[in-house]
Amino acid sequence: MPKLKQQAEACSVALALQLIGDRWTLLIVRDAMYGVRRFQDFQASIGLAKNVLADRLGKLVGGGVMEAVPLGAGHWHEYRLTAMGRDLLAAMVALMQWGDRWVNPPAHVAVRLADRQTGEPVALMELRSRSGRPLALDDVAVRPGPGAALPEAQRQLAAYTRAFRRPGATATSR
Repeated sequence: MPKLKQQAEACSVALALQLIGDRWTLLIVRDAMYGVRRFQDFQASIGLAKNVLADRLGKLVGGGVMEAVPLGAGHWHEYRLTAMGRDLLAAMVALMQWGDRWVNPPAHVAVRLADRQTGEPVALMELRSRSGRPLALDDVAVRPGPGAALPEAQRQLAAYTRAFRRPGATATSR
């Protein structure tokens, strides 16, 4: 997959999208979180061509998001999420909840998540400060990170700096 200009080496979002940023890959991760493990079950659920599914599974295994566990003799595997893959849960739930709110008509929402122990619905994902205060977009500031001095980050940071100086910029840009 082609890199996104110079920012790919310095931007965590760009790097993450290179690994998991297409529709099919995210649907495979979704299904794995719901318990799908076998190639034919991913194919049946998603309706993806075998060659595309094999490519995406290979990319997820190669990137460390999933592992291919042999099932006895032969060429059969189970695909399981690694710790890295399971760590996508919050992002996947946030994306699902966003889709439930803004994209999918309420009557079409096919899946709701619940606490396995209590049966209670999963709470809406919410960004919070370290002290627990809920944060909205205007409450978040962009600050240079440890890689800000890297040449790959300079174009991205220059664009942010220009945006921060515009009249009417939000607190996000300060």
